[in-house]
Amino acid sequence: MDHNNFRFDSDFDDNFSMSDVDSDLSETSSNMNEEIDSSLSCDADISSSEEENIHNSTFNPILYTRNPVLKDDVINVMKWAEENSTEASKLMFDTIISILKNKTIIQIQIYGIGVLDGTCQKRGPFQLSIAFNLQKYFKEFFDKITVTCQEPKLVSAEKEYLQSKNVKILETLQFSSKHFTKVSTNFSNPAFICYMIHGAFFMYEKFLIAHWKPEILSRCIIIGNNPNIFIDPTDLLHSRYSEKLKEFSKLCDSKPLEFEKGSVGDLGIGDKTCIYTISRKNATILIDKFP
Repeated sequence: MDHNNFRFDSDFDDNFSMSDVDSDLSETSSNMNEEIDSSLSCDADISSSEEENIHNSTFNPILYTRNPVLKDDVINVMKWAEENSTEASKLMFDTIISILKNKTIIQIQIYGIGVLDGTCQKRGPFQLSIAFNLQKYFKEFFDKITVTCQEPKLVSAEKEYLQSKNVKILETLQFSSKHFTKVSTNFSNPAFICYMIHGAFFMYEKFLIAHWKPEILSRCIIIGNNPNIFIDPTDLLHSRYSEKLKEFSKLCDSKPLEFEKGSVGDLGIGDKTCIYTISRKNATILIDKFP
């Protein structure tokens, strides 16, 4: 099936529905290797107003109500995505490997993948297919790699499809480091992927705060917006970006995903996406600036 038969809508990823999400009460856990002990556990209230606190820790289905969709529609659009995502997946995998060093990816966390039945756009299914391919590739290094998905707009047929792929669905509006720390015991050098393509800026802020320890931040590979956006003074939203996000963006190491212009990867991911991480040393510098 030719990729032109499906349309990718808009420069900005309108599959990204978690821009409505306020993920307060971030947590860390104590069971990742010997170096990560109970002193790392924390609760961070990162809401910015009383209004945000209304939506803080639990999933409110009223905010994200959709009509039911057919599972066959989800399966059909995902078949198209599988047929067209191999090249983009390999580029993404090779880029991750180039910055991974000697770490082992044991989990992929998917945020804001959007609707999967193809009614709004096809970026969500395309990006999801890439995530599944990454899981397959990294299984060669660790065959028990897990995948989680946090997306409040999912309906039953989409959840059933994800569960058939052994994806753990997180029915919450929080970010939490426990998703990683709970599965990272007995590893000498584990790492995880935060798969949050075209996310809203405050989601990156809240994700960082939920993982606000050098030992955890330095184990995260983020696939998301080019961090240079957050330190560009000409950006229209520059004044709204938190100082923590700006400082992280200065200290992280990033590599762009250089898709061929007009390719399905360019249309489905775009040129605003990078893969980035932060070293343990720089993560310590970052966190020491915001005691």
